[in-house]
Amino acid sequence: MAITAGDDGRMYFSLPCATPKIGTVAADGSGLVTQSGRGTAYDLVSTGGKLFVPDFEGDVVRRLTLGTLAVETTIGAPGGGNPDGIAADGAGNVWVTLYGAGGVGRFPATQTGGAFAALAGGSLANPFGIAAGPDGRMYVAGPGGIARISPDGAFRLYPTGGEPFDVAAGPDGDVYVTDQTSTRVLRFVSTAPRASTGAATAVAATAASASATVDPRGNATMVVFDYGPTPAYGATSAPVVVPAGVGAVPVSAVLSGLSAAATYHVRVRAANEEGEAIGADTVVSTPPAAGGTETPKPAVLAARTSFSWAFIGARTALTRVEIAGLRGGETATITCKGKGCAFKSKTYRKLKKGKKKLSALFGRKRKLATGTRVEVRVTAPDAVGSSTVLVVRKRQRDPKITRACVQSGARKTSRCP
Repeated sequence: MAITAGDDGRMYFSLPCATPKIGTVAADGSGLVTQSGRGTAYDLVSTGGKLFVPDFEGDVVRRLTLGTLAVETTIGAPGGGNPDGIAADGAGNVWVTLYGAGGVGRFPATQTGGAFAALAGGSLANPFGIAAGPDGRMYVAGPGGIARISPDGAFRLYPTGGEPFDVAAGPDGDVYVTDQTSTRVLRFVSTAPRASTGAATAVAATAASASATVDPRGNATMVVFDYGPTPAYGATSAPVVVPAGVGAVPVSAVLSGLSAAATYHVRVRAANEEGEAIGADTVVSTPPAAGGTETPKPAVLAARTSFSWAFIGARTALTRVEIAGLRGGETATITCKGKGCAFKSKTYRKLKKGKKKLSALFGRKRKLATGTRVEVRVTAPDAVGSSTVLVVRKRQRDPKITRACVQSGARKTSRCP
């Protein structure tokens, strides 16, 4: 009645007839082997180079050697449990449905002898089908519903009506279930949503409309749009709730409080009880205010400088100096004033996108005295850059760090937009 592929390239099957047997055969039909005395099995699973056979009438699970079908060990099930369906979770465990006990048991595939107990926390009348889902959880079918069990044993029942019988993970990441009371096949969907950011369009000098498509994946899903003048966003639209269901649903929202003649970054963010999805970033530009034109505001560089340090005696050493978030093309100027400085000023032009490490200019060999001032200035043409200043303090106190905005070529820091 049951058949499964073994890890050795052979097929394995059960014959739960008057004289129950377990058999194996090569893919070309040769090398047929059958063995009796392995119990009445309605399901089989091969994992870790072994075959696991639940004995429905004997209340045990046997581990067999592939090929010869020799019994390696027998693991006891709860009395009257009637082990029936069986599956492996990919984490070294074997899961068994207990038809008579109305539960599910689990044990390590390497267990020798002993017994396993039903998991606490949930039950399902006369369960049979069991399979590992792509999300790492186990799915069990039984009359009236589908149970989902997390690796930690947390049990949740989803009523479906009918008599769900067997279950399998589909190639699309969903779980499919047969129903003995009808000709239908159930598709079980309950995962984190899927979200894709659409277009954003200015509708006024201070407002825009954003669109997206969201698949709620079986659960009511809250959708918002994050927006702001940089990829850090900073503002969020009013939430929109997409009802539980399956399939892409169009969603839109108004982005208010924008500045005229400015560019904004926008993304969609969707969340349900299973998790969160974030769409890709898009941009929208607002027109000038009515009755005149505005000078476009300069872009704000996202690059930021960070430091790490260590105390060596009465002095401080910078162990890490790094600029992150570079868009590419920026200029970095580093100045050092005070005792312990190995240089006065260094400039790096046309920096590559990503990160720039400056730690080699300092290190533990460069012990900086109290009052030493290190500034890292990141700028680009027609953009607002950043100035990060570190001042060494005495008595092994953490250095003082200040940050400000600066225009390219400016001697003094400018007001941040």
